[in-house]
Amino acid sequence: MLPEHESRELRKIEEGLRSEDPEFAAAVSRADHADTLRRRAILMLAEITAVVMVAAGMLSGDGWVIFWGLLGGAALAWVHVTRFREPRRPSGRRS
Repeated sequence: MLPEHESRELRKIEEGLRSEDPEFAAAVSRADHADTLRRRAILMLAEITAVVMVAAGMLSGDGWVIFWGLLGGAALAWVHVTRFREPRRPSGRRS
């Protein structure tokens, strides 16, 4: 996380960019949104895979599949916890 004075400077630079070239600022904002959606989709696919691994391991009686599914689920839980702990970046959008 940036110190307060650096955050203020960054906000000033972002506001200047928005006022000087709003078309570019909108394009960058759309790219950030698309990247966020892509990351969420990948994370959801990984979560489904971990659940399927645990279920398949239980049905087949294979302990290693259950182990790797649980390990993957624990890693994904850690990703969720650390993702929500990080402060959100101000989007600069006005409502």
